[in-house]
Amino acid sequence: MPEKKHIQIFSEVQTSRFKYIANFLFGDILQYAVDIVYHENDLKDGVFTICYSHRAVVEKSIHIQPAALLKERIIEKQEMTFFKWKELPVFFGTGGRDIPFDLFSAAFYLVTRYEEYLPHGKDKHGRFKPEESIAFRESFLNLPLIDMWMQEVTNVLRKKGGAPPIRKFRYLNTIDVDNAYAFMEKGLLRSTGAILRSVIQLNFSDLTDRLKTLIGQRSDPFNTFDFVLKKAEKYGFKSVFFFLLANYGVNDKNVPHTSRKFRSLIKSVNDYCKVGIHPSYASTDDPELLQMEANRLKEIIHMPVADSRQHFLKIEIPRSYRELLEIEVYNDYSMGYASELGFRASTCTPFLFFDLEQNRQTRLRVYPYSLMEATLKYYMGKNPEDAMNYFKPIIDRVKNVNGFLCTLWHNDSLSDYGEWKGWRKVYEDMLEYIYED
Repeated sequence: MPEKKHIQIFSEVQTSRFKYIANFLFGDILQYAVDIVYHENDLKDGVFTICYSHRAVVEKSIHIQPAALLKERIIEKQEMTFFKWKELPVFFGTGGRDIPFDLFSAAFYLVTRYEEYLPHGKDKHGRFKPEESIAFRESFLNLPLIDMWMQEVTNVLRKKGGAPPIRKFRYLNTIDVDNAYAFMEKGLLRSTGAILRSVIQLNFSDLTDRLKTLIGQRSDPFNTFDFVLKKAEKYGFKSVFFFLLANYGVNDKNVPHTSRKFRSLIKSVNDYCKVGIHPSYASTDDPELLQMEANRLKEIIHMPVADSRQHFLKIEIPRSYRELLEIEVYNDYSMGYASELGFRASTCTPFLFFDLEQNRQTRLRVYPYSLMEATLKYYMGKNPEDAMNYFKPIIDRVKNVNGFLCTLWHNDSLSDYGEWKGWRKVYEDMLEYIYED
């Protein structure tokens, strides 16, 4: 790999908060090798400089004047006034010479989910409500705002004689497996109960499909795994499948983890792409369950479990992330809202979790997703015919910043069966649109 271009950031602020966000903005997003300098005498000639200070100490540099947030160690409600810069919403205005707001503080506030540490309302599942976020209230939830800010910073860099690296658009396909099979491997009691229910409700279509599947005359509708893997081979994208391995419960109704067929399926998928744990609804209140479920997956695939997405997207910051770190799971894909499309952390770039209460960067990398089919169907009440009208703008915005697009689908929604009739075509149309260029 070619050596990364260097950029130096002169800063009057010497905190873990500043170091974290400087490396995210200019390292992870703009893909520079970042050198942070705290003393003028240590500045190097010939390396472009960002001056994060009350005065620009280098003539040909970008000047950003600090606000107070990154100097603090406490967590408290922040006073914010929004205005526009380059037609984009910004806050923490400081009147810097080149960028009129504290880019570092604003991005830090958004990407660390600062507001989720403050008192807030929750939905019926105990999740942070999108309506509580400034992104929702200020109408930028559907924008990868931090990445868009950095795109404008890139333009300023070019005008100043800098030559920023160019990152490439990336796509990651993720599939949640809440219910691996519609009819198979449910056990005698559950299968008998389902058959009786179909008879009582006179649902003979469901009864016929179930019986044909159980005697092997047709494949199980939710067995869409080969379909996804063939699409991955066609387009060349990477995938992660998240398997629910919970004890049976009201909100955790997958196939029993002891099922040989189910375990064989997990092993087979793991031969072609990554698999991760889908921690159960119940595990959010019981760390021992989280450990047990991760151990189940580890025992099946005979390798460490590195990836996770919470069932029902039930994450509570920072507790959920700390619990993942405790069991040595270092990648999480739960950063998004169930009820809204868009960018919960206002970025489409994966980032390391910064624990605000402990004021430190952790090893856990967060992969934000921006599209989920269930958002449109269950929360917004949209038909498959309308879905791409909502997906396309999100995809376009990620492409426009050469960002990282992560989508969330479920194996059953790709079945083209029952309530999911028509949604497989949406998935195919989405992939075609992503790769049309």
